Amino acid sequence: DVPPGFRAEMDRAAARSRDVYRELVESPGFVKFFRQVSPVDELAELTIGSRPAARRAGGRLEDLRAIPWVFAWTQNRILLPSWFGAGTALGEGELELQREMWRSWPFFRMACSTLEMALFKVDLSVGRRYLALVEDGLAGRFWPDVEAEHARVVARVLAIRDGEALLDGAPALRDRLSHRNRWVDPLSHLQVALLARSRAGDATVGDALMATITGIAAGLRNTG
Repeated sequence: DVPPGFRAEMDRAAARSRDVYRELVESPGFVKFFRQVSPVDELAELTIGSRPAARRAGGRLEDLRAIPWVFAWTQNRILLPSWFGAGTALGEGELELQREMWRSWPFFRMACSTLEMALFKVDLSVGRRYLALVEDGLAGRFWPDVEAEHARVVARVLAIRDGEALLDGAPALRDRLSHRNRWVDPLSHLQVALLARSRAGDATVGDALMATITGIAAGLRNTG
């Protein structure tokens, strides 16, 4: 049986995380930031699907489709939907309670493990390169919140399981994921350059840009 206090803490953290996440993504201008910092609009040119990234033209969050939303955040190595809000939510809870939940509740332990694996795939140093595609005002408005929340969630996940680095408790998985980066990182840097050229009107880079999208997806083994 799961102690009521465990369930209450999980419910609290889930609700708080959702609120923090929605506060960010529903902010005016965030959809525009998303379209600039990711290749979401370019995904429509892929041959792996027939539907566009949005149900209709415009800048509304609710018009975006779920799969391109996640796919695009994976492409720029930020993976924002998988972790944003969790740092604030967990950080506002009682650490010793969360440690006990991690030790004795498999559900919570698996949730933390899944979160940790997603965080290991995040590379904000690569994600920062995509800010070159974003208007200064939008980048300055949203990026600091992304970086701050990322730092909070990494610190809290490690504190809960008393770890020193992400996936240091699963070295085989850590090494397998790390091995991919040497192949994927150059594709990410190429993608930024090709997106800039494409958005400036260079029609000759389309095939190369699509190759970076499919290559990053294959390398990370994540789409949407």
